[in-house]
Amino acid sequence: MKLALGQFTTTWLEPTKNKENCLKLVEKAKDQLCNIIFFPEMTLTGFSWDIKSVINCISPKDTFNFFKEIALKYSMYIGFGSVEKENSKYYNSYTILSPKGIVISKYYKVHPFSPGKENLLISPGDSISFCPIDNITLSTFICYDLRFPEIFQIASKKSQLIIVASAWPNARKEHWLTLLKARAIENQCYIAGINSYGHDLENQYYSGDSVIINANGEILSCCSDKEDLLTADIKAEEVFNIRKKFNVNEDRKNHTYLKYYKQFI
Repeated sequence: MKLALGQFTTTWLEPTKNKENCLKLVEKAKDQLCNIIFFPEMTLTGFSWDIKSVINCISPKDTFNFFKEIALKYSMYIGFGSVEKENSKYYNSYTILSPKGIVISKYYKVHPFSPGKENLLISPGDSISFCPIDNITLSTFICYDLRFPEIFQIASKKSQLIIVASAWPNARKEHWLTLLKARAIENQCYIAGINSYGHDLENQYYSGDSVIINANGEILSCCSDKEDLLTADIKAEEVFNIRKKFNVNEDRKNHTYLKYYKQFI
């Protein structure tokens, strides 16, 4: 799998500009023979807990149709973030479309960002996605999920690649990079973090810092403070070989951990 991450200048609550930037990066990814591209959290609007403003900018249906058209035209897998409504509840979602425009993965953010009041309007998801593409199984998480290692441990039981789509501000840049590397090392899998870049409506700066990290915790590609397309070849065999040579997972004591989880829940 040749993976691409599309880091572009996010213009908050202006989907037309964000569509143009996404399209440019898809074309660039296609030229570089990538077969899958991922975009940041709430791709076409930028992250906001003000769900009414997000929905007023562009409906979930219009977001889906835009990316479906691109997937079909360029025959690529595409991952994008949006807000969705289901049974009167709103979710911060991440979707992967096949080159035929079919939904092959749908993930609802398990950990809404309570410090930013996201939890007041966004309901938490309660499941982890596993998506096989070619010879790779991957999972997707969203932003604040990165601070909760338990779900990464679960996902890495099946997945060799985990995508983290984010709107992570520059003020906590070191947390972002450190946690991404830690998740790659402790789970012995590829971690790809695709982040927003630009200033939001409150002038908070997002420096991007999108990154692709291998199962040894080594950075394969990184981009800060600019628009760019990051690419890397993802090989399941590399993950399997690392886990075989240095089998950390074999020494995990899940029954012990579970005993204490039950005490504190």
